[in-house]
Amino acid sequence: MKIQINKLTPTLAKFTLSDTQISFANSLRRILLSEIPTLSIDLVEIKKNCTVLPDEMIAHRLGLIPFNSNTNLLYKEDCDCLTSCTKCAINGSIKVSNEGNDVVTVTSRDIKFVDDTGMNDYFLTLRNPVVIIKLSNGHSLEANLVVRKGIAQTHSKYSPVTVVGFSYDENNRLRHTDYWYEDDKNKEWPGLNEEEAIIGECNTVNMEFETVEGVLEAKTVLIKGLEILKNKVDDLLSAVEKYEHIN
Repeated sequence: MKIQINKLTPTLAKFTLSDTQISFANSLRRILLSEIPTLSIDLVEIKKNCTVLPDEMIAHRLGLIPFNSNTNLLYKEDCDCLTSCTKCAINGSIKVSNEGNDVVTVTSRDIKFVDDTGMNDYFLTLRNPVVIIKLSNGHSLEANLVVRKGIAQTHSKYSPVTVVGFSYDENNRLRHTDYWYEDDKNKEWPGLNEEEAIIGECNTVNMEFETVEGVLEAKTVLIKGLEILKNKVDDLLSAVEKYEHIN
């Protein structure tokens, strides 16, 4: 399988896969969507909630905040600790109250982390902080947070991409799909003749995806996705060779 990068920005990647099959491209698409490890708020302990939203809604909004995921945290299940430690978790808190008459907007920049991980400076790099809730006079919010590593197979909040798409056979020469037409197929699809269709497999696939701002750059997501795909194929080959050796 060969890859050619057509466009690459921090939040967008467009590339072409050649000498491959559609099944491999679809496997890469699924990996990019659900198997790239990232960070997200996994546990919320509400200590004080005098706001218009219930605890569950605030915890949900906190869990969807994107985090810079360039860290070496362990998965919770791979750590030796009983609850959490600096190897598998980042502890933080949020404490905001409104004693004035103007509405106070609570954002992701109000989250403070107790560990020296550089996370306190992360939200300052985002163009727009994430709005959590708005407080009127007398309202207050206080909560403890635990950030952990995970993948989108367990919860979609861990997905570093917003959308992944791929296309092949732009003129439908392989006839993998039916034509959409209103009245006359030949008039609405000029130049395409079913009798001249080339039946076979497609070995070139165009792919593109967009990332969530601030989580991971598109280049990093693509490299990690290809590494995961390679490891899966290697594991499959090893299992097949082991089976053949036994039999």
